[in-house]
Amino acid sequence: MYSTPLTAPTTHFESQKRAPASVLLLCCLAAVLLAASLFSAFVLPQAPGRMAEPSAVLISQWPLWSLSVSLSLPVPRQSYSLAIALLVTSAIQFATYAGAVYLAWKTPSDRHRVCVVVGAALLFFLIAVCALPNVNRDIYNYIISGRVAAVYGANPYAVPPNRFLADPIYPYASARYMSYPGDNKLPAWMLLNVVLARLGGDDPVANLMLYRVVFLLFNIANLVLIARILQTVYPRRLLAGLVLYAWNPIVIVYGQSKVDTVMAFFLLLAALALVREKRKLAVVVLGLSTLVKLITLPLVAVSLLYELRSRGAGDLAKSALLLGLTAMAFYAPFWYGPQLLTTQLTSIGDVAAGGPGLVQLMLYAGFALAVVWVGVSRDGRVESVLAGWALVLALFAFFISRLGFSWYLITLIAVASLVAERWLASVVIIFSCVSFFLNAWDSASNETVQMPVLFSASRSYFHLLFGSMIVLTLLALEVGRRARQRNRPQYGVERR
Repeated sequence: MYSTPLTAPTTHFESQKRAPASVLLLCCLAAVLLAASLFSAFVLPQAPGRMAEPSAVLISQWPLWSLSVSLSLPVPRQSYSLAIALLVTSAIQFATYAGAVYLAWKTPSDRHRVCVVVGAALLFFLIAVCALPNVNRDIYNYIISGRVAAVYGANPYAVPPNRFLADPIYPYASARYMSYPGDNKLPAWMLLNVVLARLGGDDPVANLMLYRVVFLLFNIANLVLIARILQTVYPRRLLAGLVLYAWNPIVIVYGQSKVDTVMAFFLLLAALALVREKRKLAVVVLGLSTLVKLITLPLVAVSLLYELRSRGAGDLAKSALLLGLTAMAFYAPFWYGPQLLTTQLTSIGDVAAGGPGLVQLMLYAGFALAVVWVGVSRDGRVESVLAGWALVLALFAFFISRLGFSWYLITLIAVASLVAERWLASVVIIFSCVSFFLNAWDSASNETVQMPVLFSASRSYFHLLFGSMIVLTLLALEVGRRARQRNRPQYGVERR
């Protein structure tokens, strides 16, 4: 079951003595992240590149947005000042985030600290919900894709949104993805998407706020799931786990506008089922996460490999049947033939990092071998399985997904919050920082504002070098973790 090493006891007096100072320090760190969140939500979107977005015309339709634009805010309007602003704010955000994780790791999880962490997180998320409408385009892509079915009665996986040029949402979406039927998302999301698009009506602002609020609710549910899991597995790491997820700038900025939040919800729900020893249910719910977006597909492979190794072909067949029936149920409303599956399976290529063909094939092969190794090497304990999931998602982030697409890390951040390993928290902080900065840099650069070129060579080489360094460190630490576990006495379930 769940085990933790014995630690030196902390007296009640010592804990009470440190409590006011640590709570005050957490509040100070939260205040810094709050200021950074306001800057990201209401100042950076006023830079010339973002104001050139079609969705900027919606600013006048909500008083809060109009007020923020009318104020004399320190908006960086030149490429060099914008570059400095992005560099400084990213550094401040992640230095603050790292400090909060370190502090949370060193202090006990009492009610006051948890209230500060959760209360601040809800405030961060709410600011992102109210952010200017031109922060990103993806949410408009979701809306128009759902409207294909909700408004026009067409199959969103057969008819692309660019068939409906007169739609009131169409001008704000990204033309690059309007020829993709289904916006490369899978049916577990699309079913919800169609419902939301039907509820949103034709008003772009009403649709935008509806989707943001729904993503907010999923993010709150993610916090609840993380807390429930950690209270069972690692109660001493409850505070650190909540900070690691909820105070991550990627989750703060993108968690209320990206479908990855929904994918993380089903992933955490699968982890909760695993903790409660409902392994068949865990596999099915993990499949639902994959039916939102394919990033968690390798985790399904890991689970099936464990079933085969530990319980034989019979249990594997049952799990595969449950997954198949679940997929059929979600695909049924949109089914038009086997080519739908072909389109969905090939869509994972759109998240892959570009690079030299042979090198990329070698990375794919290495990643596949890593998935097999994790699947056959886990011992079935919850901690071991979750650590394996985190390792697979980390390898996926390093070698498969694009470095600048920072929201792809939300699932990794969610699983890492459940694994009480400092090395994994360090890897998440470092990689999140680099990915978040590159994401912000790329988003700021367009035809209106040309940001300086960061790398003279192709970014894929930097991605490969940076990923290789972290992965070698990660694998070395994983070997060390296994060695410590072999030599660690077992103490049973840690209880509150």
